[in-house]
Amino acid sequence: MAGARTLNNVTCPTPSEVYIIKPSLNKGLGVFAARTLQPGTPIIREGPLVTILPPPVADGADYPREAIMSSLRNAFSSLSESDQSLYLSLYAHVFPTEQLQTDEDYLMPIFRSNSFNTGDSFGLFPKVSRINHSCRPNAAYFWNQRLGKRIVYAAREIKEGEEILVSYIPLLMTKAERAMRLNQYGFKCDCDACAASMGDTVVSDSRRAEIRRLMESLESDLSAEVGSGVVAKRKAQRLVNECLKLVSLVEAEQLVDYYAQAYRLASSSHARAELWEQGAYWALKSLEFREMADEFSPEAYEMRKAAASFTLSSKANLKPDSQ
Repeated sequence: MAGARTLNNVTCPTPSEVYIIKPSLNKGLGVFAARTLQPGTPIIREGPLVTILPPPVADGADYPREAIMSSLRNAFSSLSESDQSLYLSLYAHVFPTEQLQTDEDYLMPIFRSNSFNTGDSFGLFPKVSRINHSCRPNAAYFWNQRLGKRIVYAAREIKEGEEILVSYIPLLMTKAERAMRLNQYGFKCDCDACAASMGDTVVSDSRRAEIRRLMESLESDLSAEVGSGVVAKRKAQRLVNECLKLVSLVEAEQLVDYYAQAYRLASSSHARAELWEQGAYWALKSLEFREMADEFSPEAYEMRKAAASFTLSSKANLKPDSQ
């Protein structure tokens, strides 16, 4: 979503000097780290320039274009002149069937190319829109309903001068499937995962398919009622092994968007097997990423509570030293 119809070859530092916006090779504009950023470092906190509440539609149906256009026209007309210029400077992927001649004609393609889900509506975020895509991102983002802002933060260490990258799409798909999804933005991804050799691509596709399978099955299995007896213990150990495999695969693929979920599942599986100390360890790992996003979120609260509970259970099960 980064880029623009007109590019200025200038470096644009932010007041906090966390990042700069400048041209990125073959990608229009991009966002780069102005200094080395540690995991969890906030990069952008931005409220929407424009918000559109889509009209209700039947499942599987497209939103009526004219209704969206009407909302866009009203929202755009209420902006200041400088904000209108900012809106129109954003990248727009234009479909071959679209004939655009005036600035108003670009309102829909720009919004379509740069909007994000904001709960029950869609919002356009000019700064966040400058961040380019990667299928192995180094940053993550989320909509914070409490603050009314989209938050971007470093999900791993990002070196000074390194481009900050997020994912525009769900990543548990093959390279070919991801390419099809990215067609809506009008570019072909050339990240490390997509530019890999045929052999490495096969390995990556296989990992992502297995991650998706494991996450779906483990979410179901770990939400089921806990049984008792030998069979239940064997199942608990199997779930532990599968969760550890999941963590290994997610980390091997460097899918930072899925770390918190994988660690949460690992925590739940170890707790089910009454491996309390390990359960607390994985809960704290998940909490680390939940707090990067929002320390006050329900997900962070859940992991904080789980870590404390599992730690107490671990202490309660310690046997006193023999005299």
